[in-house]
Amino acid sequence: MSDFFETQRRVAAEFLNLVMSDICSVIVDAGYDQEQNCIVEKTGSNVQHISGVAVLDNHGVNLVSSLLTALIAPYIALGVWRHFV
Repeated sequence: MSDFFETQRRVAAEFLNLVMSDICSVIVDAGYDQEQNCIVEKTGSNVQHISGVAVLDNHGVNLVSSLLTALIAPYIALGVWRHFV
């Protein structure tokens, strides 16, 4: 039975990572700050645009991905449960 819960946890974690990376790449504005030599969220005079548009910040992405995971993970768990039973 512990294998079931470990499998469910891993599948849900991978799904969350996939959702977060996809959401971040599209709706979070990312740029490269040439003065600080790092990736930043905010635009500025020395910031070169990398990807995304400024729809959400990282906190918004965390909220959306957590809600999606909470809604979809039970269906994944049900499928895994049917596989083990």
